[in-house]
Amino acid sequence: MPTPTPISALDDADEAARLRAELAARRRQTTACATEFREDVKLTFDWREQASRHPFACVGAALAVGYFLVPVHKQTVQLDDKQIERLVSTGKIKVKVNAAGRDSQGAISGFLLTAGGFALRAAVAQFLNSKLPWGPDDDATKTGDAHG
Repeated sequence: MPTPTPISALDDADEAARLRAELAARRRQTTACATEFREDVKLTFDWREQASRHPFACVGAALAVGYFLVPVHKQTVQLDDKQIERLVSTGKIKVKVNAAGRDSQGAISGFLLTAGGFALRAAVAQFLNSKLPWGPDDDATKTGDAHG
């Protein structure tokens, strides 16, 4: 006749099974949370998603970037030789000779200006595609039926 299993051994086995099940459930929950967090981060840093969610803010940001990056044209004043000599002698102006004959834009400023233009165009296109009736979400454009 087999010897009966002590009650404490059965309790330990049940406790171990319960703990394993709880750990498996927490592992699944953690994996699901990590996957959701990864998707949230991906959407947060996707500029197309941000442009579709906040079109007016993107247009405003593009305008602000363009405003601050575009060089301000300085006012041109015609002075005679005596006025220039007097301003130089008092230290109010410094004379700088530019070989090119005009102010040149830096490469970084030009690149940022171009990038700002592309960002503005993308934001406006995204806004128009999502808000106007003939955007890509229109059923008529998906089916090819122009008459609805």
